Amino acid sequence: MPTSLKLWSNLSSSWACTLALVDSPEKCADRPALVVHWPQSIERFELLGLKSSGEIVPETLSMHARASMEERIGEHFGSEILDELFDLFTKKAAELGICNSENRFDAELFVLLKRK
Repeated sequence: MPTSLKLWSNLSSSWACTLALVDSPEKCADRPALVVHWPQSIERFELLGLKSSGEIVPETLSMHARASMEERIGEHFGSEILDELFDLFTKKAAELGICNSENRFDAELFVLLKRK
C-alpha cells in the first residue's frame, strides 16, 4: 500500500474515534451530512517529487490538518470538540509514527482543472 494511503487509512480510525466525542446523535440531527466534493472536471492529477527542507512532527501535521478541516468539522459537529479532536489527532499521529522518515514521503500535488 502506498505510504499516502497507509497514512489516511491509519488516521481514519483516529478520526472515527475522536468524532465520537459528539455525545449524542441528536446533537447532529439538524446538520447536513459531512460531504467531501470531488470535482468531475479534473483533467490531470499527479504527485510530483519534492525535496523536504525540514522534519515534520506530529504537532505540525495536526496544525496543517486543522487549518484545512476545522471549519467543516466545526460546522458539522460543533466547534466545542475541535481542541480535543486535534489534540487526540496529534497523539495518534505520534503513536502511529507516521512522521518518522521511514513512513514519510515528500510530494507536491499538481491538479489541472478544466473550466466547464
